[in-house]
Amino acid sequence: MAKNFAEIGFSSAAKKLQEQFGSRANYSRMESQTIYEGLSKYEQHFIAQRDTFIWQL
Repeated sequence: MAKNFAEIGFSSAAKKLQEQFGSRANYSRMESQTIYEGLSKYEQHFIAQRDTFIWQL
């Protein structure tokens, strides 16, 4: 994911509701985690070893 979705989705009003309903602490911990962009070396290696790659929704 290119950006932490919480930065986009949790407006100040949403954060106030999270506090009201008791979920703000959990979301706050989630927001403080490192955001990884792109594929890891493991994922790159896995894909490189494939001779086909099928994307299904």
